[in-house]
Amino acid sequence: LSGLSKKEARKRAEHLLKFTNLWESRTKKIKGFSSGMKQKLKLCQALIHDPSILLLDEPTAALDPIAQNQFLEIIKKLKKLKKTILISSHQLENLEKIVDWVIIIKNGKLVTQCWINELKTHKHQLEIEVTHPKKVLKLITSKFKVKVKILDNKLIIYHPKLEKIKNKLIQLIINSGEEIKLIQIKKRSLWEATLALLEKEK
Repeated sequence: LSGLSKKEARKRAEHLLKFTNLWESRTKKIKGFSSGMKQKLKLCQALIHDPSILLLDEPTAALDPIAQNQFLEIIKKLKKLKKTILISSHQLENLEKIVDWVIIIKNGKLVTQCWINELKTHKHQLEIEVTHPKKVLKLITSKFKVKVKILDNKLIIYHPKLEKIKNKLIQLIINSGEEIKLIQIKKRSLWEATLALLEKEK
């Protein structure tokens, strides 16, 4: 069906069964396969003609955690082989482990498309780790109208125009004599970032 000769098809099938760790099960009947094994076999069928682009729809749905992890590892291997892989899925925790580029669609409308790290960066939240967080919190809120919460020894500071006040805010802490151990723009999970975008689209 894929235009391969019998010899080529056998060679390619052997390679893919080994690639997906199904080679030891090659003589077993498919009806006895687990869901994870069946999903790997479907992937072998999709890869038999060595396509440059692979389209996957909910590839880890209905798989147990171990089978999901095994399937994701195979996708990582395919990435290293320079395959372009487009995955449609609602399992964002899995996608976060393997994707580079994110496209979000709601009701047929494109909401955004960007690099995953760009999407996960929360441009309005700053994370600062200090020695005395409660003291610094009082200092900051006395000078700036910002939302601040303490997580461990870290201050999570939110402001819609963070870029404009960030340097002044940091200088205020330094001038107080407080030791700053860490400063970074807070990262969100893919789930949090996606949810925030979709809620804006209401």
